[in-house]
Amino acid sequence: MAEKLELTSITKRIHWPLLIKAAAFGFSWFILPFWLFLVIGIYFYFVPLFRPKDLAFPFAALIFFAYTEERSFLLAVLFAALFYLIIGVKDLILINRQSAKEVLSLLFALFLAVKFFSFADSWNRTSILGYSFIASIFVFFLAKLFITSDLASGRETANKKTIISLLAVSFFIWQMFLVLVYLPLNFLYQSAIFIVTATIFLELFSDHIRSVLTRRKILLHFSIFLVFVATILVSAQWAL
Repeated sequence: MAEKLELTSITKRIHWPLLIKAAAFGFSWFILPFWLFLVIGIYFYFVPLFRPKDLAFPFAALIFFAYTEERSFLLAVLFAALFYLIIGVKDLILINRQSAKEVLSLLFALFLAVKFFSFADSWNRTSILGYSFIASIFVFFLAKLFITSDLASGRETANKKTIISLLAVSFFIWQMFLVLVYLPLNFLYQSAIFIVTATIFLELFSDHIRSVLTRRKILLHFSIFLVFVATILVSAQWAL
């Protein structure tokens, strides 16, 4: 009886219309022509017409990746999960929207890193420089999404200092792309190092924006960073 009540409580917390909409989004990408999928995706995003500007960038990025990727069941699940987060945040369905935004930003960053590093071997230096710069611009908007609720929640406003900080984050990410791309590692290891570094850096940046960054937090995040990166480097097969 207790297990039945617990299961009922869990199912009540699931927003089934959002889950069905996200599943339909991923399924339509997997089986339908892209133009028809695009129509369905736009309809799902704009109906109901509520705060469409707030998540316009991640939605456009999702449509772009859906257009450029070959169809697979795993990607269909990933796109459905991303769409679930986008709509859940946009329509104020998810309770912990800040965490959802952070997960959304980091999933996009991981997807971007895998795409970049998997194709980097076929590019010349000029192409690497250009594509890494474009990727850093993409990260600028992801970082902005990462801290949006912090900026809107009270003390902080989107002022010049914040924009400069975001530009500094983007420049750091650009340099990280350029450093990692020349390491003799498999693109998956390069992507793993990138996402660990980006996660730690964005967490520190978010704490800085909210004025809650302390030395203890810096040391803790830096220790986590060292452990994860050291583990990745030790387990990696170096292509020397």
